[in-house]
Amino acid sequence: MSDASSVRDALPLRAIVLVLSVVTFVVAAKAHGRQVRLERERAGHTHVVFGGENPPFVEALWKRDRIRYWTAAALVFAVAALLVLAASSTGLPRPLGGGALGAAWTMLFLPLVTGFVVCGTASLAGFLATRAVDPRFTTEALPGSAAWWSLVLAALTTTVTLAFRTAR
Repeated sequence: MSDASSVRDALPLRAIVLVLSVVTFVVAAKAHGRQVRLERERAGHTHVVFGGENPPFVEALWKRDRIRYWTAAALVFAVAALLVLAASSTGLPRPLGGGALGAAWTMLFLPLVTGFVVCGTASLAGFLATRAVDPRFTTEALPGSAAWWSLVLAALTTTVTLAFRTAR
C-alpha cells in the first residue's frame, strides 16, 4: 500500500478523532464545572454572576481552580512538547499520523483536557472530604458525579486510543 493510500484511508479516522476530541473536551469541562458548582453550593452559594461581583468564597474557589487548571495544563503542555520533539528522533508513536496535526492535537487537546480532569477530580476529592458538612447533599450528588466522570473516562479513553491507532 502506498503512503498516499494509507493517508487517504486514515482521513475518516482522523476526522472521528477530532470530533471526539471536541466532545471529550466539552464533557470534561462540564464534569469539572459540576464539581466546582457542588463545592460552591454546599458552602451556601447557589447563585453567582459570571464576570460580575460574587461572594469572597466563590471568588477564592474560582481563583484556586484557575491556578490549578493552568498549572496542570502548562505542565502537560511542556511534557507534550518534549514528546513531540522526541518522537521524530526516537520513533515514539505520533498520534493522528504525526505531522502538524498530531503535534497540535498532542500539545492542545491533551493539556486542556488534563487540566479539567485534574481540577475536577481535585474538586471531587475536596467535596468528598467535606461530606460530613451535609451527608445528604453528598449522597444525592454522587450518582450524577459518577455518571459524568464515567463519561469523561470513556470519551477520553476512546479518543486517545483512536488517535494512536493512526500513529506513525
